[in-house]
Amino acid sequence: MSAQLPGISRRRFVASAGLGAVIPGHGPIGGRAEMIEYRDTLATIRDRVAALKGDGKSLNEIVAAKATAAYDAKWGKGKGFVNGDFFTKLVYAGV
Repeated sequence: MSAQLPGISRRRFVASAGLGAVIPGHGPIGGRAEMIEYRDTLATIRDRVAALKGDGKSLNEIVAAKATAAYDAKWGKGKGFVNGDFFTKLVYAGV
């Protein structure tokens, strides 16, 4: 997760410099505002999971804490296999 954030920041710079839109592999085309929101969402979830892990919580306890809850309606949507619980497990493995 932490390795992705610098790349996202670079894409945000490209969008803010007026060099064009960001065209993701999935989802709508975005610009600077969307990149900032996406990066901040990932950073917040990473920080929440890392804090819980640092407090000695198990993976199951962290999943139960719903670190992604504030973002699930927009980003999780329950479609496919990447819901909030699955994403939390991915973040947990990377922090």
